[in-house]
Amino acid sequence: MNYSYNGSNKEKVVFAGQKDINASFKDLTEVCTSIRYMKAEKAVDMLDSIISLGMPIEFKRFNKGMGSRHEIGGKKGRYPKKCAAIVKKTLINAISNAKMKGNDVEDMVVVHAAANKTQILMRTPSKGVLFFSDSYGYGTLRRSDIEFSKVEIGLANPSEIKLSDKAKAAIKAKAFKAKAIPVASLEAIKLKKAEKAKPSKGHIHPEMDKSTPKQTIKSEQPNPSETPMKEEKAKERKEIAKDVQKPSAKATEGEKKHEHNTGNKQGV
Repeated sequence: MNYSYNGSNKEKVVFAGQKDINASFKDLTEVCTSIRYMKAEKAVDMLDSIISLGMPIEFKRFNKGMGSRHEIGGKKGRYPKKCAAIVKKTLINAISNAKMKGNDVEDMVVVHAAANKTQILMRTPSKGVLFFSDSYGYGTLRRSDIEFSKVEIGLANPSEIKLSDKAKAAIKAKAFKAKAIPVASLEAIKLKKAEKAKPSKGHIHPEMDKSTPKQTIKSEQPNPSETPMKEEKAKERKEIAKDVQKPSAKATEGEKKHEHNTGNKQGV
């Protein structure tokens, strides 16, 4: 595989690469830009944070219409997990190649990281797609090409090769930036991911989401001032019930006349 490294002392740079990858070369380019001039171990940690924690990276190019991310200071960025995994695999291959050659990996820096297109294959969509697009055979969906990409990673010790002043300044800046990453922010991102993984209750208004306080049933003890009133009312109710149960005088006289008449009829 031919590498596009044009710096000096190319024989002291350890390379690794992949080609014909089914991934976006734009995302691969930005991931490579984010780890360029960074120490190899720190670069692996950064790619792990992108893959597992979902940390965004800044997109300096190919960012038209892209949203800003508060994790990177309001700059435009995205979450290229797939491309980060591809670059990580290539970087690990480069580290293993450096170990096989007897180099000290702790002092090695990513001096070369690049991505580009390799080949474009022509594809055509299905006839149904063309039919429903009202342009059967001659529409804008007649071609649906697939683009393949390549990734190149180069590791070297900065003291063994000749670097420009910009590259040296970038190495110092990346080293300071790697130290300045707070651990608390990574833990906060982990907590956010765990909260998102929990089953949500759906959209609930904050006023409706307030939990109602539990109503405690208290034992009602009788008030001594109210007991005589209650007793009087109970007596009145009993007296009313007795009056209702007693038959009236008129009713008793009518019953006696009825019994007397029925007895006379039986004697006759």
